[in-house]
Order: sequence, then structure tokens, then C-alpha cells
Amino acid sequence: MPWMATGSGARARTFPSASREAVRGRAPRWRVVAASLLLVTACTSDDPVQEREAVPGHDELTAAIAEFGEPFYDFDELRAVMVADEADVVFEEYYETDEDAHWGMQSVTKSVIGTLVGIAVDEGLIGSIDDTVGEMLPRYAGVMSARTADITISQLLTMTAGLPGGLDAAGPDFLRSEDWVRHIVTHPDLPPGQQFQYSDASSHLLSAILSEATGEPALQYARSRLFDPLGI
Repeated sequence: MPWMATGSGARARTFPSASREAVRGRAPRWRVVAASLLLVTACTSDDPVQEREAVPGHDELTAAIAEFGEPFYDFDELRAVMVADEADVVFEEYYETDEDAHWGMQSVTKSVIGTLVGIAVDEGLIGSIDDTVGEMLPRYAGVMSARTADITISQLLTMTAGLPGGLDAAGPDFLRSEDWVRHIVTHPDLPPGQQFQYSDASSHLLSAILSEATGEPALQYARSRLFDPLGI
């Protein structure tokens, strides 16, 4: 967790009674095992957003988070802060929004895709991050150059694959193509491995590779291996 912050306009919800009792039974310190700053999508719950009940230790935790996040008070994209101790949510607040709001994930998807690649390697669905684009996308092997075919999954993950950055107002060029993967593999920009270049194309190829390796859409694989187990 690089940083957390609090700010004005915060709203908090009541903890479920079971979690509240668990929190009350602990000493005034937490062995925090998960702390999530939700910039892009708020968690959902059946519990309504309410005024916070008095929970022993909650004010101390609020003060600690506020002190930790003080340099970021002016960051206007902060939406939620959650801190969990094992199965117990001990702190959850929303800033100028609520738990039912949804926000576009945008480039957080890149981190999700990278995590899914790691899961697929662990499951043996992808042999190694040294496997190449040519090996992983055989349907496109006939249209890509030898240079593009030799791009490795590792280079896609580290954005050293030499693929275009595409950071203009209209978005990446491949979005205007009927076949995004074909466009990407036939439009390399730089020799792979030469330098870092932030690239949406790299992440989309990883998504295509996941679908090819797992036999299912990347979103479906994400739900079964990551989102559902985490309760997202």
C-alpha cells in the first residue's frame, strides 16, 4: 500500500454486529493484514450507509490514517479507505461518495492482468513468463514479424516489448481496428527489450494470451480465480 488518506466529506457505515463485537474484544491495536485504498470502484454491501457507531479504537485508527495520509489531502480522486484485520473490517469510510458507487477501473486493470498471469503460471496454464507472443498466440503467428513473435510475456509485463504507447486523447490506435490483437502484433514501435514504454497494447496482448492459455475470456478467469474469492 503506497499511501492512504482521509479528507472532508467522509461518510462511514456501521460495522455488522459480528465484526463489531470482534473489534471490541481486541486490544487497542490491530494486526492489519489487508488495507485497501479503493480509487476506482467502491465495495458493495447489503448494509446501508449510516452514521458510525462508537467503536473502541476506531478514533485512534482514524487519527493514524489521517496522519499517514496528510500529504495527500488534496488528492481529489480518493474515494474510499478500508482496513481489515483478518475477517473483520475495522475501518471503512467513503469520501464524497458511498459504497454503492462504481468507477471506471482504467489502468488498474493492468495490475489485475499481471496478477492473473501469475495465477495462470502457478496453475501450469502458462509455462513461463519467458514464453513468447508467437508461441502463445498461434492464430496470429502468420501475420507478425519475427521480432514481434519473439516478444516475451516478461517483456509485456514490464512494458519493454517495444509496442506503441498510445497515450493520446483518442486512446490507443488499436481501438479503431476491427481486430485489436492483429493490429497490435503488426504495428511494433521499437525493438523489444530496448526501453520501457508505457503501453496499453502490451496489457491487451496479455489479456489475449490469458484467454488463449485458459480457454476462457480473461474476465471470466478473473472472476473465478480472483474477484469471487476476494469478494469483489
